[in-house]
Amino acid sequence: MAGISTLEGANRFLGERYIRLFNQKFAVAAEQKGTAFRRTSRSDLDWIFSVQTERMVAKDNTVTIGERVWQIEKSRFRSTLAGCTVTIHEHLDGRVSLRYGPHVVGRFDQFGNAISNQKGAAKAKAEAACGSQEVALPFPVSPAGKAGAGGFPPRRKHAARQQTALARIAASGSPHKRAIAPL
Repeated sequence: MAGISTLEGANRFLGERYIRLFNQKFAVAAEQKGTAFRRTSRSDLDWIFSVQTERMVAKDNTVTIGERVWQIEKSRFRSTLAGCTVTIHEHLDGRVSLRYGPHVVGRFDQFGNAISNQKGAAKAKAEAACGSQEVALPFPVSPAGKAGAGGFPPRRKHAARQQTALARIAASGSPHKRAIAPL
């Protein structure tokens, strides 16, 4: 109808004429001034806006998603969570938190390093916001894939640490041996 036969001509038509005509036809003025948004009274938005996955804790006190494995340390209220179901929270800034009911039983930065306390969690959150990549990678490195792909740091080899961890897993008789593959 407009006599356009090229992609460049179509883009020019959309940018110069169609959007203006569309807005003139369908735009409606707001009935009231101001905004319809309001402040929230919730303080747990970091928990709400996270990818949440439930997993059962293995006999060796680890939790696994694909090739990513997190070790749960002994907690004040329970020495092991083996056989219990925990919720894995993958936060928007790359951090990972593990919760057992209302209890946080593990915190990890975007590289998989354990964060031991609230100050460490705040520091990891600040580093994630700044894009700091000074933290050395632990064993096991996650996620799998090409080194440096998708914004993740390149894999590093930790042969001694890897052999110690594999021996510990073999001794415990874990059914999740295949989840921890050599790098």
